[in-house]
Amino acid sequence: MPARSTMRCSGCGQVLDEMRLDVRTWTCPKCGREHDRDVNAAVNLLADGLRQLGPRDGGDLRVDGEGPCPGAAPAQVSPREARSGPLTSDCL
Repeated sequence: MPARSTMRCSGCGQVLDEMRLDVRTWTCPKCGREHDRDVNAAVNLLADGLRQLGPRDGGDLRVDGEGPCPGAAPAQVSPREARSGPLTSDCL
């Protein structure tokens, strides 16, 4: 069974033996990174999900900050575009 997401350091992977439920922040004894319990759990769950859904070749699914289309994004989109995506197919 995988380590509990709240007790595994999202930085180095160190797992705490135990943690009381009233502890909201903690410092990793191995790497010294300070964690908010809930944020750390969210980061660990996201990483686990990406590993499970990711490509089998070990590729990286993290967003690189660039969109699929070159150029700047429009300053504002219509409600219809927000629901269904861009109305143009310039970059497809």
